[in-house]
Formats: sequence, structure tokens, C-alpha cells
Amino acid sequence: MTRRLIAFFTGMLLLLLSGCEPAEKTVHEKNSLYAGYRNLGELCETAAVIVHGTVDNIGKTWLYDADRTDGREPSFAYTPYELDVIEFYKGDTGKRRYTWQRSGGETRTDIYKSIEPEFEPGTEVIFFCNMYGCANPYYGIYEVVDGTVQVYADWFPEVEPIEEDSWYGKMELADFREAILDTVANE
Repeated sequence: MTRRLIAFFTGMLLLLLSGCEPAEKTVHEKNSLYAGYRNLGELCETAAVIVHGTVDNIGKTWLYDADRTDGREPSFAYTPYELDVIEFYKGDTGKRRYTWQRSGGETRTDIYKSIEPEFEPGTEVIFFCNMYGCANPYYGIYEVVDGTVQVYADWFPEVEPIEEDSWYGKMELADFREAILDTVANE
């Protein structure tokens, strides 16, 4: 009987130490201020890279400056999203894959929340990226759904708002692409 109890408790201890998820994860929230843009020209001007692609893979969340020697907590977490490039509208790297570091993510013990949207693999997107990642999650990320893009209606006089008092309207992807390429060409 004693051997069975020892074996049982040893097994339970090993199971506990084997990396089970903690009962409750610590939640960290990132509240950032982002530059606003009055029009597509300002957004294109600040973006070093404008890429249209499909999310192929979502990598493992990593902690920025996790190896701090001052004992302070890491600044925040980032999750790499790998895109299969359809086209670069600006800043062509010559590669067919592009990695965008999404602010936020989840580790074994923590959840890092940000306002940047999450996408599933297979999602078609257009990213306006500066040297720090996304230029601004409100203005710099566009999901392509059935050949259309939701855009700021006041940036495009030909676009009708989705509903009354809405800032957004739908635009054909081909028209949005042309507007971006024309804007980039005139920088």
C-alpha cells in the first residue's frame, strides 16, 4: 500500500512539474499612442514597406528585451506573422515572404493584449509598415474580403460610408491598389 501511495504522489508531482499550464495567466495590456493620418498620402509617406499578402504562418510569441539584466519585466510581447507576398506596393524586398511582428500574443504564463488585430492563416491583408512594425493599427492594416477592402470613406470621395455616421466604406481591391500605387509614385 505504501509503495502505491509513493508511486501515486510521485506521478502526480512529475505531472505537475511537466509544464502544465498555470491556473491563471497574467494579463498585460499595451496602451500605445499612434500617429494619426489625414489621408492616404501621409500614410504611404511614413510607410517604408506596403505589402499585400496572405497570412501563412503565425510564429511563437517572444518577449522584447526578455534578457534584461536590471531585473525589470520585459517591455512587451510580439508574435511574428509570416505572409506569402502577393505584391509589394512599396519597399520591395525581393523576397516572396514577409514577416510582420504583431504586438501582443500569449506565452505559457502570460497574455499580452494590444489593439492590433489578430488574423488566422489564410487571411489576405495589406500592411503599411514602418521600421517598428505596423505604421498604425487603425490606419495601417487592411483585410481583403471577397475582393474588397474596408477604407476610410473621407479619404476617397467616391466611396460611400457603410452606414450613416460611419467612417468606413468598402472599396474594390483593384481600386485601392491603384490609389496606393499612384500615391507612392507621386512621393
